[in-house]
Amino acid sequence: MATRQQGRTADGAALGRAIHLLYARPVVFADYYALDLVSPPARFLCRSPLLYRLFLKRGIAPFRHFVASTLSGMRYIEDRLADAVHEGFTQYVVLGAGLDSFALRRLDLCRSLRVFEVDHPATQALKRERIGRFLGAPPAHLELVPADFERQSLDEVLAASRFDPKARTLFSWIASIPYVDESAVHETFRSLARQSAEGSEIVFNFGSWGTESDGSSAVNADLERATQRRGEPLKSTFDPEALLKAVCDQGYERVALLDSDAQTQRFFAGRSDGLHVVANSQLAHVRRSR
Repeated sequence: MATRQQGRTADGAALGRAIHLLYARPVVFADYYALDLVSPPARFLCRSPLLYRLFLKRGIAPFRHFVASTLSGMRYIEDRLADAVHEGFTQYVVLGAGLDSFALRRLDLCRSLRVFEVDHPATQALKRERIGRFLGAPPAHLELVPADFERQSLDEVLAASRFDPKARTLFSWIASIPYVDESAVHETFRSLARQSAEGSEIVFNFGSWGTESDGSSAVNADLERATQRRGEPLKSTFDPEALLKAVCDQGYERVALLDSDAQTQRFFAGRSDGLHVVANSQLAHVRRSR
C-alpha cells in the first residue's frame, strides 16, 4: 500500500470517529483524541457545524454505516479489555492500528498493560508527527511496531519488538480485514496462533457481503464504489462459519460471532438517526484453547 493511501485510510477512520463523537447522539464509542489525530484541514471543518454540513457530511455518507461497524468492533473489544486486564492479560496488540488512540486515552493502564500497534511505517510516521503536536511523544507503555506485510511476516515483526509470546494477550484486528487479500488474512491468523499464549484472545471483524443469496449484499454497493474510487478496494469477503472454523482449527475456541443485526441491536438500538452496522458485517471473538 502506498504511503499516501496509508495516510488517507488512517485519516478517514479517525475522521469517522471524530464526527461520531461530535455529531451523533447517543455516542456509541467516545474517542476523545480522534479530532486531535486527524489532518488539520479536516479538524478545521469538523469543528464548525456549518462547514461540516457544507463540505463533509455528504462526502462521508457512503461510509457512515461502515464507520458504525468500526465503532461496534472498537466498543466491543475495549469493553472486553476492561475485564481482561483484571483477569491477568498484560498485552494488547492492535493490528492495522492506524490512528488508534487507546494508549493515549488509557494512561491509567500504563503499569499493567503494554500496548503494541502494528502498522505500516508510513502510517506510524504520520501518527508520531500528530502525537508530537499535542503530547510531545507517544506514552511509555505504547510500542509502535512497523510492519510491511509485502515483505515481512507478523512473526518477524513481533519478534523484533518487546512482545512476549508467553504472556496472555488480547489481539484486535478491526476494520482492515476487508482491505487484505484472503490468503494474507489466513496467513496472519496462522501467525497469531504461533504467537498466542494459551488463554489469549482475538477480536476481529470482516465482511460476508457477496456470500449471501438473499440480495442483501446490494446494500454495500455504495461502499464498494466509494472505496474503489479512493484507490482502496475491498479485497476479501468470507463465509462467517467457514472463517471461524479455519481460525479455530489453529487452536482457538469460539466465544462469539455477531452478525450486523446482532451488532446493531447491541450497540445502536433505539436511535433516531438510523445509524446501524453495515449489512453483512461480522464481529468475531475467539480464545486460544491449546
